Amino acid sequence: MNRRHQVMAWSNKPYETCSRSTQGRSSRSADDESKRTPIMKRYLLILTVIQGMGLTSIASAESAWVLWSQQFFHSREVGSRTTWEVLNAYRDRESCLKAASNYITLLEDHNKTQDDVKTSKQEYVGRTRLFIEAVDRSYSSHISGVCLPEMIDPRPRFRE
Repeated sequence: MNRRHQVMAWSNKPYETCSRSTQGRSSRSADDESKRTPIMKRYLLILTVIQGMGLTSIASAESAWVLWSQQFFHSREVGSRTTWEVLNAYRDRESCLKAASNYITLLEDHNKTQDDVKTSKQEYVGRTRLFIEAVDRSYSSHISGVCLPEMIDPRPRFRE
């Protein structure tokens, strides 16, 4: 006796066949379905609440915010690379955004004193980018300050 027959013999229910009208499902009684529906609804409700709590905590203004510096560098000799660096953490988003603006302004003021580079600023997707380019065009760079909730790490993931 194979496993299928053992289970059927144990349940004492006649073998039910599937017809094309049920589209591959065995015919079940309405009582079986009504017993499962509240359980499934309960699980879906619990999952929805957990996901909602997670999304709320990520975007919450009460959580810490981290100021990241994103630096893109390109040169003829070395090629291109992007780096992310943590600069500081703040209690709220507004403080972080103010610090990001101050960071870009500080970098711009520093690079304006250099004779061998040109600088320009651009607003892009809600953040300010500082473009720095060598006069002889041997390298270029752009830097931006990015404020993200403490749980988000923008650095790329590498497979091990």
